[in-house]
Amino acid sequence: MKSYRLTISAIVACSSIALFSIVSAQPTYAASVSGQARTSSLDPNPSYDGNQGSTYTRNNYRELTLGESSSAASNNVDELQSFGSNTSFSGVDVGEVFQVGEFLHFNGEDTADGTTPETLRTVVRLDLASGENLRYTFFTNYENNAVDGADVFSIPFDTSISDESIVTIDGEEYILQIVGFGTSADNISSSIVLGDLGTETAFNSYGRLISYDDYLNGNIAVPTPAAALMALSVLPILLLRRQHKTTK
Repeated sequence: MKSYRLTISAIVACSSIALFSIVSAQPTYAASVSGQARTSSLDPNPSYDGNQGSTYTRNNYRELTLGESSSAASNNVDELQSFGSNTSFSGVDVGEVFQVGEFLHFNGEDTADGTTPETLRTVVRLDLASGENLRYTFFTNYENNAVDGADVFSIPFDTSISDESIVTIDGEEYILQIVGFGTSADNISSSIVLGDLGTETAFNSYGRLISYDDYLNGNIAVPTPAAALMALSVLPILLLRRQHKTTK
């Protein structure tokens, strides 16, 4: 399996290009919603060929041990956990960014290259104040040891939108898009470099409701930190690009 090595400067350069790409393209909606959001489930994507032959353990529905130890005397490998706790949001405009998940990542010191899954499946649940309970499935990328020992977590644009559930607000239909991840609400990026070997990193995921008609008509712009900031002045985004081998 091919391995990709990125540099900090390359990631910053890519983020900078995206930063200036679309500000005016973001659609504006009048409707607003309130409720709670959480990422309720994590697991490697079983249908993705790149995950075949990788090593992982699903400790429960929201905790994963990722990769195989390079040392027979140690089991110090990568771990990813979704807290699964609800985050409340109130009066969020459609198209506005809000938090949809909380995560904790541990960068194992002995995770062998090429042994972690490349793609993870995440499930986001929205419980709206209107009484609707919605479920959305997304596929994120995970890359072990991508930048000087640090792992990278990301979500490609083509898997960032889920029409698994449709919510109707003021007669219009909307679906959920994950715009990215971040360590704080003012630091979102489409790709996040996680901590050094042996360290833990807490981060959040962020999403927005978008018009189902706009999605069907191809009118959804790629979210950028700049565009999200203009919409909310809140933007922590992360992305992870992973490539490994999975056995389970």
